[in-house]
Amino acid sequence: METQLTSQALECCDNYKQFNQAQQSAMDTTIAAKPDNTQGKKKTRRRGPRLTGVSRQRRMANARERSRVQTLNAHIERLRDLIPLFPGEKKPSKTETIRLAAVYISYNLLDLDLGEYLWEEYE
Repeated sequence: METQLTSQALECCDNYKQFNQAQQSAMDTTIAAKPDNTQGKKKTRRRGPRLTGVSRQRRMANARERSRVQTLNAHIERLRDLIPLFPGEKKPSKTETIRLAAVYISYNLLDLDLGEYLWEEYE
């Protein structure tokens, strides 16, 4: 059994050596066939693809989005100033500001409707 494994291992090694020799000779012929005209020249590095159109378009979209968000924040800040809050109450978040504004508007509309109804009854 051991002699059989040893002979198989040696055969495998011989096949591997033959394969390596064949690869090396093929590489040597390929290298010899190439003209060596690049001596003395520095190899230039490849640059990545230039994204002129895409990056310009992306920059413009980013600028529009920044402007939109700044405008939205300014309007929410203005809305915050209009909503009545209790003294010492913390500044509401953007979401809370919009919810409070909706509640405040619906309360005022209800108050106006009720006021008109009472005014008509009074006359």
